[in-house]
Amino acid sequence: MRFDAFLEDLFRATSGLSPVLSSPVAKAEVFRAIDIALHRHMNKYTAFSHLPTDVVHFIFGMVLDLDRIHDFDLPLDDLERHCKNLFRMRCVSADWNAFLLSTPRYWCTLDLAAPEEMVKAILARAQQTPLCLFSKRRYILGSKSLPGRGCLALLECTTPVRTIRSNDQDTYDFWTRLQLLRETMPDLRTLELTKTAGWEGMGEVLLPEYFGVGLPRIQHLSATGWQPNPGAAWLQNLQTLTLKPPLELNVNMLRVLSACGRVTKLTIHADSGPVSEEELVGAPSVVELPYLQELDIEVDLSLDVGYIVPRLAIPDDTQCFLRIIHIGAQFFVPDICQFLYSGAHESEPPQEAFLEIGDRSTLRSIVWYVVGKRTVDLVPEQQVEGVSGDGFFGVLKAIQAHIKDLPLTLRVWDFDYWTRRILERLHDLKATRIWLKCTRSEVIPEMLEVLGGYNRDLPDNGADDERWPFESLRELTIEGATFDADRLVKIFKIRQGYLRKFSKRWIEKVTLIGCSFYDTDVEMTAVRLAAMRVTLVIPI
Repeated sequence: MRFDAFLEDLFRATSGLSPVLSSPVAKAEVFRAIDIALHRHMNKYTAFSHLPTDVVHFIFGMVLDLDRIHDFDLPLDDLERHCKNLFRMRCVSADWNAFLLSTPRYWCTLDLAAPEEMVKAILARAQQTPLCLFSKRRYILGSKSLPGRGCLALLECTTPVRTIRSNDQDTYDFWTRLQLLRETMPDLRTLELTKTAGWEGMGEVLLPEYFGVGLPRIQHLSATGWQPNPGAAWLQNLQTLTLKPPLELNVNMLRVLSACGRVTKLTIHADSGPVSEEELVGAPSVVELPYLQELDIEVDLSLDVGYIVPRLAIPDDTQCFLRIIHIGAQFFVPDICQFLYSGAHESEPPQEAFLEIGDRSTLRSIVWYVVGKRTVDLVPEQQVEGVSGDGFFGVLKAIQAHIKDLPLTLRVWDFDYWTRRILERLHDLKATRIWLKCTRSEVIPEMLEVLGGYNRDLPDNGADDERWPFESLRELTIEGATFDADRLVKIFKIRQGYLRKFSKRWIEKVTLIGCSFYDTDVEMTAVRLAAMRVTLVIPI
């Protein structure tokens, strides 16, 4: 009840009472007025049994997230949470419990680890409601989440199965040995299975007999540790395909991709590949994916890029992501550049590239190269110690040289020890802009030092650029920092003599977004920078 409305009724009911409320009669009148006001507002609420059925369905469906149960990308944790919430709602009242038990739509989710009696009860309540069967890996020491005996009832029931989701390798053999995919899966739309991890039989093809009459309505397939048979006719109906390790980049996998002509979202994470091109004899030379919208590729070595990227024929506007786990000494730059720039026409070449440098404590990777909708991950988190090596810096400089020094923007999402090491090694890149997003203001002095704020000695001649980091820099953007503006002015003053002597240009524009200064006059800072031909921009 709205408290203000209750008070309004209460004051209206007591407005005629005596101001002297100390007597028992006056107190009784006040209590009676409160009782009337309470009952009046309590009666504004409709009892559960009087609510329209469609309203109850709407509320319960929203609470249980029924609309997303069959989504292929719904986390398994959410499916498990749905089952728990359904049980909690049954415990609210006898009316709620009776309503839920009598409505088949709420019994669409079945955990394979459930006890036998519960499985049979859910199947009976679901009637002909399409089921979502799932099995979630439980990381409990000494326990396995094997399917219960009640799952045998799945072979005897006629309830359609729309979704099968499992990240539990212990249930893989259950799905295949019981041949659930033979007769009871004509309505299956989503299949996600995980095979026992191990190098033996890595990427093994799921035997054709386990697909029986096929999966005529399958749309989403996620395979971890196994691959479908490339001859399966239903592959052409897939909209999303995910293949994850242990996975070998081999002939079978390329044939599978070639059969998925209608796929719109493709994820391939291969942790092994061929030693030479001879191992791919018999694989399709071109894999045409005309409807592809999102592509996510992860390979073990940079040479693996050459085995898959040149074969893919995809739309120019496809959102693409490539991760190379071990860059190695061989860069295969042309193949990487083909991945980055295949979406750019010769008549409309890319105008700018971005080098994203992130905080490895919050992001999976710390360095990635971006051109339009194409991204190449250059330093995965597990290889961050390789920053001191030449692989990463070599491939980055080779890419820049291959594309004839496309204007490069460095976007630094945070500044820490690894970020500083990376920037110091990239000082001779032809970067035209640096954008720094700050989470800690104390890093600003270090960042300015990397740009040359510590160097007071002028180079001997105009060609000596090594002593001056980021010679090509034209714009600096800092966001969300509080710092001493004198430090910012200082790096320009240090370089002024050198810039004038050799007629060189450097930073021409400084943009401060959401920044503030320590005891510094902003207008005076702008004047001092303007005297050195630097424009200070502070957006409102």
